[in-house]
Amino acid sequence: MQVLRWIVAANFMPLAAGTLRTAPTNLKSAVLASERAIAHLINDMLEQRIRAQLMRIPSNLLIQDQKLTNYLLVYQPKDDKSEYLALAGYSQENWQILKRDIMEAVEGAEVAEVTSTGWGTRFKVKSQWYGPNSRLVKVVTIWQQDEASETVKFITLYPDKS
Repeated sequence: MQVLRWIVAANFMPLAAGTLRTAPTNLKSAVLASERAIAHLINDMLEQRIRAQLMRIPSNLLIQDQKLTNYLLVYQPKDDKSEYLALAGYSQENWQILKRDIMEAVEGAEVAEVTSTGWGTRFKVKSQWYGPNSRLVKVVTIWQQDEASETVKFITLYPDKS
């Protein structure tokens, strides 16, 4: 905590000495408030990481066919995934194989990250498998379980560069 006090104080000192001309008690309370905010942020991040490490993706997964045929396997000018998937042998002609491969790789997998959104809970899952041409596919898949829904829907995937 002493290091945090030094960092926060170093950032507030020019303000306190210059334009604000605040009394030392204001600076001290600002430092303490910043320490509490940082501690809460660190605690939240640790809790999220622990939850994600202990959590497995639910089994009630759904991949809508259109996500594959109208999006992932179609060239997109921005954030295209079709070229990466084509390197592994996936195309419009074998989209069902891609669907099966994603489901098999993800079902029961550990969740890398859990995020709460305004719509529900998002899951980030890292997985890998071999495509139709025996090339390794390493991806991050994003899934979402909407509030009041039992189903966990596939949102997207992107190459895992880690």
